Amino acid sequence: MTVVHSVFKKSAYSQATGVVFAGRNGLDFLELRLGVVRIPDVSLRIREAQAILDSLEVERVDLLSAAITEDDSFFRNIKMKSLLATIVQVGLYDRLLKTQRPPDVLVGNANGDSALLVCAGQITFEQMIKSSSALQHLQPREMATGTASTHDASSSQNTLSGAALGLLPGVQVPLSQVVINNSKNDSKSDLNSSPTLSPGSAPSLMALPSLTGLNLTEYRAYLRTEDSMTEVGQPVMDLKKLLAEVVEHQNVARFVSVGPGAAIANSEYEQIAELASSDEVTVIDSIDLDPMLNWFWKQMRPVLGYAQ
Repeated sequence: MTVVHSVFKKSAYSQATGVVFAGRNGLDFLELRLGVVRIPDVSLRIREAQAILDSLEVERVDLLSAAITEDDSFFRNIKMKSLLATIVQVGLYDRLLKTQRPPDVLVGNANGDSALLVCAGQITFEQMIKSSSALQHLQPREMATGTASTHDASSSQNTLSGAALGLLPGVQVPLSQVVINNSKNDSKSDLNSSPTLSPGSAPSLMALPSLTGLNLTEYRAYLRTEDSMTEVGQPVMDLKKLLAEVVEHQNVARFVSVGPGAAIANSEYEQIAELASSDEVTVIDSIDLDPMLNWFWKQMRPVLGYAQ
């Protein structure tokens, strides 16, 4: 039997804090989206992302409108949903650092749109936006502006309006290029497709196995050192396993979920302590740690069916 030894290093802190970027389903309720865009740091990141997109020579996408659209429209464009969730996570992490000391460990998905890679300093926010698969079906700007006048009746039957995809009204997208997926399972959202808008703008990552055209989510962990974040352990596809290793080898006593994570209390994170054979691990939403955001869950929980 071959024994594989972990390459984790002990944390410098006796009880470390970890941050988990809690999946990409944190915006699956309209009430959550309407609330989270009111958070100043999130709003700033949305505007920054909008400016990046506006600088590209592609049809315009209105991120704020896409974020606060009704659920039916929000779920139609699964890739835009993923990008928006990641932008929100980066904004919430910015907010977290204003009231808390920097965490010792960051854990999250490292493929697709990744707040982990941005916050761990592995790529820039601009690189993440420009390499997002949400942009790969956007038409060149000059073609998009001329679509309405050249579009005939027969082809219009095979298109969806941009409004239905969270884009500007009037933008037509061929159905052959649209992935309609109402499932809320993130593992099904990263579908194989054409190259991204800006190939090479983000660092190359490990190629992931594919099952019938499905990319599996890859999770990584980064440890804070004196002047940077260093990857520890091995990339895995089992988040619970990675979190258990972080608890065991980094002495993490508390995880802060950057989501928002409405269902965090009922999630797999409660199993961390048992899996790692460690003391009880505290899990808290980053929004709960912010004294200026005490309105957020107070307003959201009754709507989502949670007790006050």
